[in-house]
Amino acid sequence: MGEKVFGQQNVGKGLLPFKASEDFAFFTKVRPGAFFFLSSARNEENPPMLHNSNFDFNDELIPKAVEFWYELALDRLGLKL
Repeated sequence: MGEKVFGQQNVGKGLLPFKASEDFAFFTKVRPGAFFFLSSARNEENPPMLHNSNFDFNDELIPKAVEFWYELALDRLGLKL
């Protein structure tokens, strides 16, 4: 779904599997799920990490992120609009 919305050149899979400190694994014991990262940093060399006071959120990503969630929901519900 990411390739459809963001373009193949903007979707990375090279760092997988990625271990994160998250409790999401407990949810997937009950219901199938997936964990992914939707980057919101501006494209710059050595940007500050998320949760850093110098992090500059890319507001221009919001419409594409909404489109991604919309397309994902339609796909999972088996709907074609």
